[in-house]
Amino acid sequence: MKRGLLIYDSEGAKRNVWFIEQVIARAKERGLDVELVTLPKACFEAADFAIVRAIAPEVNAKLESEGVRVFNNALTSKTANDKWLTYLLCKRLGLPVMHTELVGQVENASYPVIVKSRAGHGGSEVFWVEGEEELLNYPKHYIAQEPCSELGKDMRVYVVGGKIVYSVLRTANSGFKSNFCLGGSAKLAEPDENQKRCVLKICDNLKPDFIAVDFIRHNGEWVVNEIEDAAGVRMLYDLKVCDFVKEYVNYIAEKL
Repeated sequence: MKRGLLIYDSEGAKRNVWFIEQVIARAKERGLDVELVTLPKACFEAADFAIVRAIAPEVNAKLESEGVRVFNNALTSKTANDKWLTYLLCKRLGLPVMHTELVGQVENASYPVIVKSRAGHGGSEVFWVEGEEELLNYPKHYIAQEPCSELGKDMRVYVVGGKIVYSVLRTANSGFKSNFCLGGSAKLAEPDENQKRCVLKICDNLKPDFIAVDFIRHNGEWVVNEIEDAAGVRMLYDLKVCDFVKEYVNYIAEKL
């Protein structure tokens, strides 16, 4: 029986008890022995594979260097968990993206701007900034992004093994953040051809196992906003569209 590690940070493990239990149970059905380990005090004993659900690219890289099959790989984790690196990747691949600069390098900006921590998730550490004086309050390594024309709406595209499996349109109940965990609404939607092209280019470059690509709407077009490494799937279960854990564990078993 192949042995795997399911890696979370301690707070993430507390928030995701159901998901963790499901992964372990579904893995057992496929003849896989999965053990939960939590950061920062995790002890990485010998394992055949690891499912990393913590934001810790250095852990992905360490395990890869030891010959462990990691879901996702270190390049995906490093890029998707850094909004500045995600922006640079999109620019290099020629993908549509909102103009973005590091806060410490902003010059002649057109306000307002949206300021984000490079490592923030779930709508945390995202701020609406009206002018230069206010911008000075934020760390220089944060990013400042041009707001899109249609605030409070985005589409999350779930991707497993380079293939789009589900897409969800999210709409904010108020404000400019459409994150489901912040109270936004969600419904299934079909990505257009441009979104599919963007997802394919990202996957060709990063070779991820499971990511979500978030798009925002600007001047009638969808543009890439973020890539999620340890993407949440609560929306899919609330919409009753699938048993995602079963599908993902089946994918992992097939890859092994």
